[in-house]
Amino acid sequence: MAKFGSGEKASKKEADRAIRESVIEHFDGRMHVMFASDSGGSTMDVYLEVEDTSILIEEQLPDFPIYDYIPKWMGWRCVFILCPKDYIGAVILRERHDDI
Repeated sequence: MAKFGSGEKASKKEADRAIRESVIEHFDGRMHVMFASDSGGSTMDVYLEVEDTSILIEEQLPDFPIYDYIPKWMGWRCVFILCPKDYIGAVILRERHDDI
């Protein structure tokens, strides 16, 4: 916990803007940034919609500088999540309904 919990973090807004600007230089698919937490503390989760989620990001996007972003980006523990096409719209951004 101390490794990721120490140090200053950029604001969520600043970190979100900066990672989006950086990722779009290397990735032209749909992406979404979400701040969350797990048993290790706060995270900045970056969802990338890809053709095949079973293939490592390094193999799908050989020029993508994944290690520039992990384990930390602007003080945030950064987690990249590969998801299938249309996942962001259908699952993350869908409208919530109590009757579902």
